Amino acid sequence: MAFCGEISLRRELVGGPVTRVAAAWPEHWMSGHGEVVLLIHGYNNVKRVALRSYNKVFTRSFPRTGHVFWPGDIKGGQLISAPSYPWQILHAREAAARLADYFHGVIGPNGAPVLITLIAHSLGCRLVFELLRDLANNPSQNVRFRLICLMAAAVPTRLIELDRVPPSKLEGVGRRVLVFHSVCDGVLLFAFRGGQFAAWKFGFENEYYPDAVGREGAPFLVGERCHLEGAAHGDYWPSKKIANEIALQLGIARPRPLVSRLESGRRSLLRRFTPSRYFR
Repeated sequence: MAFCGEISLRRELVGGPVTRVAAAWPEHWMSGHGEVVLLIHGYNNVKRVALRSYNKVFTRSFPRTGHVFWPGDIKGGQLISAPSYPWQILHAREAAARLADYFHGVIGPNGAPVLITLIAHSLGCRLVFELLRDLANNPSQNVRFRLICLMAAAVPTRLIELDRVPPSKLEGVGRRVLVFHSVCDGVLLFAFRGGQFAAWKFGFENEYYPDAVGREGAPFLVGERCHLEGAAHGDYWPSKKIANEIALQLGIARPRPLVSRLESGRRSLLRRFTPSRYFR
């Protein structure tokens, strides 16, 4: 079974504040696994929408998968929630702090650290960035990061340059990073820039950061860039191509679906037993 459990950093299914303490279901589920893949959604997603995104491809793509939910939205529907982006940056920071606290309490089998792969989208990548900074300043011996995958990252490239985590503090934290990006992402070209300008004016950012990692694929800590030709902001969670690439990086064999294997076998038999002259 691919799905193992969830970590909730939200008090309500729609909108609401960040929880004071991360809630896990089933309780302590991460402590029972030596290695897990955690999925982190972006902003303006209610829990139901985030869950649907996770289950399109990624939940069933990896053997031990957990879902992370955080309040990157407000009540009133997506049209009302969309302009709340500057305030969601604050929520991303708060959620990162709660997740870091939760990781401090995780214990792997026989006391070993849990090996974690993070897969995040949009503003969820900002949550990951803040999480890494928190853990760099207050390291945890209970977790190690095997791979960090950022999709359409709503993370300012300039912010990474200014606030880069010192390499000396990165022991076990995010050495391998995959940055999936697209220059065709209109959300990061227009909405992100408008949101970042508002965040600067409202005091949520120290400067105006107009450029996003998810467009140009600027290195995130130590990273490898993967450009997705023609991809829009919402094309990442349904992407089998991305899931396959991550699985390859993790050394996971991706078996084809049974129907695909049967069809392949049928074509193989046809090639073996059908006289070739009929196809000339």
